[in-house]
Amino acid sequence: MRTFKFITLLAVTSCFVACQETSKNDPGITVGDVHISKTYPVQGDSIQLAFAADEEVDNVILYYHTGKKGYLKDLEFQHTNEGVTANFQVPDSAVSMAFDFMKKYEAVNETAAIAVYSEEGAALPGALAGQAYYLTYTGKRFGHNIDNDSILALYKQDLETYPEISPDHDIAYAFLLIKSSKEDGKAMLNSMENELLEKDSLAMKELTRLSDVYMAMDNRGKVDSIYGVLADNYPNSNPGIRKQFNDIQQMKDLEEKDAATKEFIAAHPEHVTAGYLTSSLAQAYGREGDYDKFNTTVALINDPQSRGRALNSLAWSLAEKGEDLDRAAQLSKTSLDVIQDAMDAPDWDPTFSTKTLTQLQLDYSLNMYRDTYALILYKQGNIKEAIKYQGLASGVESAPDVNEKYIQYLIEDKQYPLAQEKAALYIRNNAATGKISEYLEVAFSENGSEGVFADYLASLELEAEEKFREELMKEMLNEQASGFTLKNTAGEEISLAELKGKTVILDFWATWCGPCIASFPGMQQAKEKYADNDKVVFLFINTWEGKSDEERLKLAANFMEKKGYDFNVLLDNYDPETSAFEVVENYNVSGIPTKFIIGPDGKIKFKSVGWNGSAEKLLKEIEIMVELAQS
Repeated sequence: MRTFKFITLLAVTSCFVACQETSKNDPGITVGDVHISKTYPVQGDSIQLAFAADEEVDNVILYYHTGKKGYLKDLEFQHTNEGVTANFQVPDSAVSMAFDFMKKYEAVNETAAIAVYSEEGAALPGALAGQAYYLTYTGKRFGHNIDNDSILALYKQDLETYPEISPDHDIAYAFLLIKSSKEDGKAMLNSMENELLEKDSLAMKELTRLSDVYMAMDNRGKVDSIYGVLADNYPNSNPGIRKQFNDIQQMKDLEEKDAATKEFIAAHPEHVTAGYLTSSLAQAYGREGDYDKFNTTVALINDPQSRGRALNSLAWSLAEKGEDLDRAAQLSKTSLDVIQDAMDAPDWDPTFSTKTLTQLQLDYSLNMYRDTYALILYKQGNIKEAIKYQGLASGVESAPDVNEKYIQYLIEDKQYPLAQEKAALYIRNNAATGKISEYLEVAFSENGSEGVFADYLASLELEAEEKFREELMKEMLNEQASGFTLKNTAGEEISLAELKGKTVILDFWATWCGPCIASFPGMQQAKEKYADNDKVVFLFINTWEGKSDEERLKLAANFMEKKGYDFNVLLDNYDPETSAFEVVENYNVSGIPTKFIIGPDGKIKFKSVGWNGSAEKLLKEIEIMVELAQS
């Protein structure tokens, strides 16, 4: 978690009055752990960033806000003896900027967000609001931990100083305000509602704004009502398009859905929902076994990632069932070609991504589809080609189950030296499953390797554990955990405060979350390991589903009973007035599964996001984190 230092940022934005004439020998300013060569940058300035990186950096991203919209841009950067530097020119439309030194999808620097200034030394209108927008969305996506009050303070200061920017930012401000102070947030939204309703008539712009007000109020009925008016009177408005999309999604008859989808695409070819709608239709034809219509529908998908996903989904389904493998191979190979072509000429939305981020996403998809193609080739008996593609999909950063298949294919093809080399590599780098250790023993024996296998394996596992421990120690935190009192599915109240002195593992999950469910066998193993240790407590917080206590209780309890897990499941508190789930919000969770390890002192020691694909690796991760949290 990267912490946002609000006091530092305010110092940057509030001292300009005394500094209207910037020295030619400007020493620059350090925000967080990033040094910026200009203290008061203006549009068009040449800027150098410097970051004393103690972690690998593979990309540097500039985020800038124009006052109305935010954009992302890759920066050219250089590694130096002191760290990483990047040079760029402040965009002519920028009113604020933020800088992220990235390791893949996550920033490794502390939050660095600054204003852009006028020639007279004043922060431009919208500069603070632009920073607030970044901190609310992109900053959190990149792993920064920003508290709500700090963001609200930025919005408040900018809106009070420059009331003319209110139409571009007041909804976002009110949406955050109602979560922090219901009374103040409601008052602001009611005032905005009344101002709109007092008008004699409302055009599309005013109706859209009114729907946003009701959305912030979480008044779903009024939102739907306004959307209906917009859809009827302004079919090309975003709500109108969304209504058409929802209507098509609910259609059961495929012929009717096909005709409506083609009409929708003809009218809105560039809308974000067009690719999803067409992909959904294609997959429906695939499930029906109508491959001709599947192919013609897939051809209509402009977005290569959506097209590749549809092709791979059907290919994987056929491969798992062992059906029509020739067709599956053709579909799978086409998905690889689609993604490779996209990597050669990437296209991206600069409000959400950059060329580098897009290529990372495409590379991830490419490896996933290689795994599919290799499985199909293996089932067709083409072991050599299966090994080729599975080898391309595998690696120390790949999912352990992907690596397992690679070693399996090598063993079956009697490539024992390579199997031993790769299996040892994956075990050493915590990218292996238990099955890989079994395959390694086979290769070890067939190769006539010297020594005792048990000793050899133990040395690899020891090296892996030491490496894992070093990596986790770098990620160790020491942040106060937010307190909570929640009811579990048995109706008992569980308070975090009462667990002080114990190590607590929090696991945020939902019944609809595939990665959450995939991680549960490993979590069950971890829970069983500490079953006799009353100093270690596992709490599984169900969140982001159901709107009533009864609905959430039924969903969670039925799931646990069906799957046979004996987890202590707590139900996150849902506030219908703010549409917020209390605890997941207080812990700044942006995606699930997310796990927190809270030490006996009541402080967060670790945060782990996502599912690594291996129950064995998850168990080892929990073991090391618990040990370090108790030390």
